[in-house]
Amino acid sequence: MAGKRTTLYIDYILTSISENAEIIETLVSAAPEDKVDIYLNSSGGDIAAAEAICAAITASEAFVTVHLFGVCASAATLIPLAVVAKDANTDNGCLVVHDSAKMLIHKVSLECIEVPKAVEVCLEAANEQFLRKQY
Repeated sequence: MAGKRTTLYIDYILTSISENAEIIETLVSAAPEDKVDIYLNSSGGDIAAAEAICAAITASEAFVTVHLFGVCASAATLIPLAVVAKDANTDNGCLVVHDSAKMLIHKVSLECIEVPKAVEVCLEAANEQFLRKQY
């Protein structure tokens, strides 16, 4: 039996988990025979929103393809990494990088507060450890 094919678009700055509730629900409720295509063009945003989408990609039983086009930056870069990890672990995901895509990965930024150097070094180390563990 052929599954359902769903296309989702993330072409905005990620601002909250609730803003992405429909995307998250679509991913976690998809059946194993379904296919979900996510078209990603985002300059980033809220890290919690990005992590919630990543968790939904990981939990999804569907075959998930993330298409990068335009810009993928900051918090949004976690999303293609999640589908690469899903593919490596379950052979149930795919990343398509279009010729026009640009990706920006940077260290954690806490612009709203002054961060002591020791804390900054600790955050960088934790971020690096997280990326090695997850991806």
